[in-house]
Amino acid sequence: MLGSESLVASLKAEGVRYVAGIPADGVVEILDAMYDSDDIDFLLVRHEQSAAHLADAYSRVSRAPKCVCLTSRAAGATNTAIGMASAYHCGSPLVSITTQVNSKTIGRFAFEEVDLVELFRPLSKWSAQVNRPERIPEFVRAAFRHAMAGAPGPAHLAVPSDYLKEQIDAEIYQPSRYRTTSAARPLAEKLQEAVKILSKASSPVIIAGDGVNWSNAQGQLVKLAELLGAPVVTAWFRKDAFPEDHVLSAGMMGLGGVDTSREVIKEADAVLVMGCELSDLSTDRYKMRFAPDAKVIQVDIDPYVIGKMYQVDVPMVADCGETLKEMIPQLQKTAAGPRVLERRPNVKSLLRHKEEWKAKVAIRNPDGIPIEPGRVVKEMRQFLKRDAIITIDSGNFSYWTVPFFDAYLPGTYICSGGFMGFALPGAIGAKLARPGAQVVGFVGDGGFMMTLQELETATRLKTPVVMVVMNDFQMANIKVRQTHLYSGRYIGVDVTNPDFAKLAETFNCYGERVERPEDIRPALGRAFRDGRPAVLDVIINPKTEHKSIVEPWWT
Repeated sequence: MLGSESLVASLKAEGVRYVAGIPADGVVEILDAMYDSDDIDFLLVRHEQSAAHLADAYSRVSRAPKCVCLTSRAAGATNTAIGMASAYHCGSPLVSITTQVNSKTIGRFAFEEVDLVELFRPLSKWSAQVNRPERIPEFVRAAFRHAMAGAPGPAHLAVPSDYLKEQIDAEIYQPSRYRTTSAARPLAEKLQEAVKILSKASSPVIIAGDGVNWSNAQGQLVKLAELLGAPVVTAWFRKDAFPEDHVLSAGMMGLGGVDTSREVIKEADAVLVMGCELSDLSTDRYKMRFAPDAKVIQVDIDPYVIGKMYQVDVPMVADCGETLKEMIPQLQKTAAGPRVLERRPNVKSLLRHKEEWKAKVAIRNPDGIPIEPGRVVKEMRQFLKRDAIITIDSGNFSYWTVPFFDAYLPGTYICSGGFMGFALPGAIGAKLARPGAQVVGFVGDGGFMMTLQELETATRLKTPVVMVVMNDFQMANIKVRQTHLYSGRYIGVDVTNPDFAKLAETFNCYGERVERPEDIRPALGRAFRDGRPAVLDVIINPKTEHKSIVEPWWT
């Protein structure tokens, strides 16, 4: 077969359903090899950054790299750098395939030549280039293996363009024949140490990260929390690791996090960290401190994050799901205390902190015009179904989802990891992964302007996502800093915007401008009923700040 055919056959073997990118010289051979295939489709986007975001969100919702990103040489490949970086910070198994210049001209500064392996090395778990045409299937297997092995993360593979045109002998392996599917179990002695600590704790706390979701262990985490009477704190923007309407939910920690999470951590005499690296934003730039006598247990599939910034008493290199499976039966033999959770002293304290937090974040002028951003988020949560998916762009507006948009199920709260422009292409990817779900892209006016061309993609692909644009005519995340840290010396933060609703109509989308709070929910209803991609241009109060950027969480 041709090298291009071996690449497509390898993608099919991996179960890839979609390939997202832009046709270009260097990928046409791959596209031609896909032409007669009924089980793998090409998704044309309007910018390569969007291809990466789309494939990233698809992978996170489906929990597998079933949509890959395909770009050509430097001109296309370099445009995916933002999307690759976002996937890297979010631990998403995005597989990005780029073509490279002809192998005979590499190193001669050929047209559109850049060392793509080195370019993507710091943005991925693994970055490599095929060195022989007959090894294309082998390298494709390696890309998927690295993306999914251990802690998930993006992988990049470059293929010299002439290799795609060569006739080769190739054997296509099935993943079940070469990739391990068994998850790492905890060492028995470490498990016993952890069980001993947790069974004796009077105020245990669990910190849950995305490792819980990747091991499909949210249900087991709920069982453990109820067994221990342990409040559960979620890592920064990993709110869907634990159902937030559960009595033991203590909310998100870190930058923009809730006070409740901070207080239960301070009160804990035992802390179980599950699938969370305790990053700078989760710990408020590492200012977080455990109680002096607290025992800390950290479980993670990646040994390099355990004890990286915080000393732990029991390090456990293991899959979160496998650990919970073995931990729960042992704790059922030793755990004691009242069966009614609300009667436990530490749970009473948790509920008190929740009430205090609820009073603190109450919207002071819920009926005000311009609309208060918190009101927008509350209306969205009340309108959307429990299993609705929200893709969240980066910006000051996003922090209002922390107190007002409860996440209930894994894979429904998808953040960008700090990179603007994610929400719209991410929403398209999420909708393709779960066509039956309601999908909302939540974005600020700044981030929306970066990838709004993908409205055409959403229309063409018939993915009826609803974009809620928080429009305050400013780059609010920076303006807050300039207000409080630089004495109001504003520069580069005030913008003019088009009417996003009218703009949406030019893309054959549903568009509506929302200026009154009582119109939010009816507008959402109209947008979803229309059946086309939709944009709600919501005019919010520009003076209402979320001060998480300048006010510490850990106090």
